[in-house]
Amino acid sequence: SCSVNAAAVNIQLPLVLGQLVNVIANHDAADSFIDAVKPSAVALVKMYALQAILTCSYISLLSALGERMAARLRQDLFRSLLVQDVAFFDAHKTGELVNRLTADVQDFKSSFKQCISQGLRSATQTIGCGVSLYLISPKLAGVLGVCVPLMVLSGSLIGAGLRKLSSAAQAQVSKATSLADEVLGNIRTVRAFAMEDVEDRAYTYEVERSSSLYQRLGLGIGVFQGLSNFAINGMILVVL
Repeated sequence: SCSVNAAAVNIQLPLVLGQLVNVIANHDAADSFIDAVKPSAVALVKMYALQAILTCSYISLLSALGERMAARLRQDLFRSLLVQDVAFFDAHKTGELVNRLTADVQDFKSSFKQCISQGLRSATQTIGCGVSLYLISPKLAGVLGVCVPLMVLSGSLIGAGLRKLSSAAQAQVSKATSLADEVLGNIRTVRAFAMEDVEDRAYTYEVERSSSLYQRLGLGIGVFQGLSNFAINGMILVVL
């Protein structure tokens, strides 16, 4: 609710600011400047204050909700691991399981908070801006109504590929972490069989693979951001 209301306030802010600019631009020297701008200025200050309160409220509430969900996920996952058969632990390394309890839950919490906050705000602002744009220029609204969905679809396809690559990179990091945990946990056996060089080459290989995946992910994100900026600037140019 706070996120939706904050988005609604964000939609109204440019309108109120435009009214204040119009008052200043059309001010008659014979009238009192303070009396002319006071109503619009007071309304703008109230909206700024309301925006600050709503933003603080929804971020605080969403953070508390995300932390509670993360704590419950970790507790449920840990309880589930405790009742697994011994064969399960033979098939899965300790480092991998611990990584699921820490990094994966943390990633889920961050994604949840971002999706809820940004999703609600974006949906509200999209609807509000669409209605406002249609009232101003139905023809322009129709053009954007065709271009924007195409951009969103393209971005979704690229984003799906990036998410897949990100999952592969995280899995590779987990694999390297599990290998290091296993080697260091059995260092006496490694020393007894003089396997230091072999284990070093194996760990180096896994780390280099994870580094390569993250480099590809960084390149993909860079291309995605560049195309996004180009598309947005192109839309602005079309509007102008």
